Amino acid sequence: MAALEILCWAVMAVLLAEAFHNAYRAQGYDFTPRLEAARALVGGSNPYALSTPFPLTYPMFICVLLIPLAWLPYWLSNFLWFALSAACLWFSTRFILEIYNPRLTREEFKKIFILCFLLSLNLVQNNFANGQVNFFVIALCVLSLKCLLEKRPVVAGWLLAGAISVKLTPLILAGYLLFKKEWTALAWTLMGTLVFILGLPYLFGGAPVLDDYHGYLSNYVIPSFAVVGDKLSEVYQFKSYLHFACPFLNGPILSIVSDLLTLAPLLFLQAGAASVGSKRVQALIFSAYLALSLWISPISETHHLAALFPGLFILTYYFLWEAKGGLFARLIPLASIYLFIWVGKISFVFYFLDIGACYALLCYLAWMDTRKSPLKQTA
Repeated sequence: MAALEILCWAVMAVLLAEAFHNAYRAQGYDFTPRLEAARALVGGSNPYALSTPFPLTYPMFICVLLIPLAWLPYWLSNFLWFALSAACLWFSTRFILEIYNPRLTREEFKKIFILCFLLSLNLVQNNFANGQVNFFVIALCVLSLKCLLEKRPVVAGWLLAGAISVKLTPLILAGYLLFKKEWTALAWTLMGTLVFILGLPYLFGGAPVLDDYHGYLSNYVIPSFAVVGDKLSEVYQFKSYLHFACPFLNGPILSIVSDLLTLAPLLFLQAGAASVGSKRVQALIFSAYLALSLWISPISETHHLAALFPGLFILTYYFLWEAKGGLFARLIPLASIYLFIWVGKISFVFYFLDIGACYALLCYLAWMDTRKSPLKQTA
């Protein structure tokens, strides 16, 4: 294991070098225009109208967050973002596994992290080398769950609001709060989202921010939800596959049927988990929501699959440390999940299958735990 730990550090060094190589290309990389957008917001320009190969596709809260980095030397801002992403990956993994199993030892966690890190290197590389926001967003989501289960709903609401305001995809977790009947956390999530998405950008950019958002919504957000991928090899959106199987479904009906089919297992599980009170079950359901967000999201990109990480780490721990039966039988589902991650580079159909496999396994484990006696559940 010591050799694999050294290998992980070596891989991180290579990823840092690759990130800097991409950052200093003529066109930069994904993180570059976000720094430019932060300067544009403060300077009174439209962050969505920058001439760049990587246009801003997130709410302007990310611009506000990056204002301190935008005026640092370019090399330093890139290094700090890389270091922050690495810390977010480490701590989000640690928090979700501690929620799932509070008795997890330090050595067990290190083994799981190293194994998952190397087996999912395709996704890790895509995020680190391109300066993506996903690890930061996932960390906010997991920390929100941690605070919620520690009976700190106000803090949990603000943290989830931060995640939603950076990237709209975690909005699905508002459904988690809704069906869990966490009204205080849900209220503060909605309030915080308004403050982060509208209030803070308005404070820095003034009234033009509202016009900028109008263009963002009408030109990007709303049209993206109407898109149905024709080439299944390029999308992992569930709606596209449903349309392929049932071409008579179109428009809003297609979206409604797709969302109902994918959400139904989670709603059933949450109804059953309400009387169990297990943090372990909540970690499974929460991770399933994150996995499901990929099927619902209108945009299919490889780096978005970072949303699978909480579920991947839990499933890896379960099949290697908890599942009963022979090693070969336990390795089959785990090997399939990681195999799909790698062959997904050939066709997004495999990513679609990977999301479905993770989602189904997480739901199954949550269902099995809800069937146990509440007295046997981990508090």
